[in-house]
Amino acid sequence: MEIINDIRFYYYISGVFLNQDKDRLCRECKAFVNTASAIKLALAEIRQGVSADTSSLPADLQKMLDESTARMEGLELSGNSIGQKKTGNCRMPSGACFIKTSKKLLNASQV
Repeated sequence: MEIINDIRFYYYISGVFLNQDKDRLCRECKAFVNTASAIKLALAEIRQGVSADTSSLPADLQKMLDESTARMEGLELSGNSIGQKKTGNCRMPSGACFIKTSKKLLNASQV
């Protein structure tokens, strides 16, 4: 995937996390915590890759990258998360998850 699409994806998904962090079920869900941890690591790798030559990155993309990082770093992830569907708390249809579905965009673009 091109770096432009990487940055756009992380900007998008960081917004999803920012919004769903306000949802009492999502923010305490194991899927939220595990996916957020993976996104934080991947975002750090993206930042490291562009840090060597940020001058080649347009200002708007640099701003998106910075904001994505700030959003993800601002999340306080629960150490005691549980799978909300497994406990019967989340009533989303089978196979539907705000967080996992959003991450599937990244997986689909890497095919």
